[in-house]
Amino acid sequence: MATPNGKSLLFVCGGNTCRSPMSAALAKQALGERINADSVGIDVGQLSASPEAIKVMQEYGLNITGHRPRGISSVDFNAYDFVIALSSSVKAEHRKKAVIKRPKLITWEIVDPYGKGLEVSESALSRLRRAFLNLSHSSDRKSLRMRYRPSLHHHHIATYQIN
Repeated sequence: MATPNGKSLLFVCGGNTCRSPMSAALAKQALGERINADSVGIDVGQLSASPEAIKVMQEYGLNITGHRPRGISSVDFNAYDFVIALSSSVKAEHRKKAVIKRPKLITWEIVDPYGKGLEVSESALSRLRRAFLNLSHSSDRKSLRMRYRPSLHHHHIATYQIN
């Protein structure tokens, strides 16, 4: 679901209550109207974002209180330019339930903070923010590059051109 001026990102996590709604909000903040950012979950069971996710996002200046979790059956994955699974286990589950053409499926390893307290939610937000800080304009300012360094122990950066 690309916007008239940009591309679309879909973030997928376990329950669509923490990582994926946080990611969608961060993407909208980082990229504005040039991107459409949505989120879904593999196994949705809650009615809203988690209280910890809401709190850490409010402290960061973003409001996800109106978020309502959606399952993967609610979207057409191939309508998105990039689908970002927020862990390898989410990616594996996702591949069982949906077909995505490569290279659209990207994996970011972000620990699931659901039910693990505020500190783990803050850590997840910190890792997501680092991932989004690596979103940068290319020199021609007509395209974006998505870069993510999975951890300090890995020496590679995966780069995905969004133009």
